[in-house]
Amino acid sequence: MTQSNAQRAAGAFAQFLLMTALLTLAGCATTQVITANSKPPIQLQTMIFDAERVDIMILPFAPNLETLPSSGSDDIPVSAEVRRAESRYLAFHLKDTLERTGNWGIVRVVPSAARHHPLLVSGKILASDGERLAVSVTATDASGRVWLTQTYEDNASKYAYQSIKEDPFQDLYNNIANDLVAQYQTRSANEINAVKQIAQLSFAADLAPDAFARYLTKNRDGTTSVTQVPADSDTILQRVAKIRVQDDLLVDTLDDYYFKFL
Repeated sequence: MTQSNAQRAAGAFAQFLLMTALLTLAGCATTQVITANSKPPIQLQTMIFDAERVDIMILPFAPNLETLPSSGSDDIPVSAEVRRAESRYLAFHLKDTLERTGNWGIVRVVPSAARHHPLLVSGKILASDGERLAVSVTATDASGRVWLTQTYEDNASKYAYQSIKEDPFQDLYNNIANDLVAQYQTRSANEINAVKQIAQLSFAADLAPDAFARYLTKNRDGTTSVTQVPADSDTILQRVAKIRVQDDLLVDTLDDYYFKFL
């Protein structure tokens, strides 16, 4: 493999460049057996009822363009376009990892944060050169409580780009998924229900603040809690619920198309 091809493989963590490198390597005949090196993420063995499932929204990771190596640096240069594509790829691959566990409700990638998101995951790329990936990740629920804020790092094996069985940094995604479900397990059913109620009422308050703002209160520590719950027969709440369904459908459509622009 020429030096330029090696640089492309190292710098092309974004999906479209990664697949180019994999297809190039696939043309080389080899008898070496290459296996995946990651442990599967944790899947909860107990049944999770729909009422106890938490929806997760994931923001594209901050590309952190100011840390990109300059053209005069000894490090392999990575273009801003590649890093931006990578920021979206990281979010979508984390989404796929979380969905495969079956531990959660709906998992989507969204373009911006909103206070009605039950659990919002955001991240920032700290380092990425094809051999090493380091990111910081924060997860915050609708009440404003932080579930985790942590730095994750993984190194790709020397055979990682010779196999298409899994992402070279799959361990990193699995670790994030495991930490999130560990945090979920520390919370009671009442706490989970409160988070979902806050998310629902926050959405309603954004649409009709005069009718729903009184149901939520801001605590001294910056978190939000429910002061009272409107009746299920509330006609305005029923209208808001219908709007929420349409909003979810729109986000689902955007989520599907968003991935195609990687």
